[in-house]
Amino acid sequence: MSIQGEVLRHPINGTTEETWDGFSWPALFFGVIWLLVKGLYGHFLINLVVLVLSAGFAAPIVWIIYGFIGNGAHKSSLLKKGYFTNNQWDARNRPVPAVQPVPQVNANARPPAATPVLVADALEKLGALLDKGHLTREEFIEQKAQLLGKGSAPPSEPGVAGEPRNHTQLVAELATPEKCKAMLISHGCRVSQPTEYVWEVLQPSGVTAFARSPEALQAIAIQFASQPRSPRAA
Repeated sequence: MSIQGEVLRHPINGTTEETWDGFSWPALFFGVIWLLVKGLYGHFLINLVVLVLSAGFAAPIVWIIYGFIGNGAHKSSLLKKGYFTNNQWDARNRPVPAVQPVPQVNANARPPAATPVLVADALEKLGALLDKGHLTREEFIEQKAQLLGKGSAPPSEPGVAGEPRNHTQLVAELATPEKCKAMLISHGCRVSQPTEYVWEVLQPSGVTAFARSPEALQAIAIQFASQPRSPRAA
C-alpha cells in the first residue's frame, strides 16, 4: 500500500512535487499512461517496445513490476532533475556565512634573545605545534628562523607556498568552476553540484555554503585561497 513520502521542490521556482513510498496502484492500473504522466519517458519507451514485441501479452507482468518499482523510479527521476528535499531547500536559501579569517602570525615580531637551551626548548614546542596542526609549514619556518636569529624566514622549501597572491592573481587563477572546485578541495572542502548552476560547499568547519553562479563559487574560492592552508588540508 502506498504511503506519502517526501515533498520535493523544483530547483528554480520552488514548486512542490509529492512522492510516494510502497506499492503504486496507479502504476498497476494505468501502466504506460501513468509513466507518461509522471514524466518517466525512458521507462515509457521501454514498456512500449515490450508491449509491441509481445503483442500486449506482457502488459500484466510489466505493470505488476512497475507497481512495485514505480514510486521509487518517480522519486529517483525527480532527484536526478535537481529537485531538492525540504532540508536542502531551506539550507540553500539561508544566507552564505562569511568565512572567518585565520589569525596571521606577525612576521615582524621578534622574540627576545634567548640562551641555546631556551632556543632548543622553543624549537621543540614549535615542532609539537606543527605536528598537531596548530601551525602551518610557513609559520613554522618563519618562527624557527626568528629563534635562530636570522630575522626572516629562509627561502621557501619545495612544495611550500611563497608570498600571498593578490586578488587579481587569484581571479585569473580561479577563472573556471573546475579550478575553483580543485582549490576548495585542496583546502579540505567538499564540493558537490546538485544542479547545473548551483554548487554546494561543505567547509571543514561544518558550515555549508551554496553558490548559485560561477561568480559566487569563485568568491568563496578566493576567500579560501587568501588564507594559509593547514597541513591537514594539504
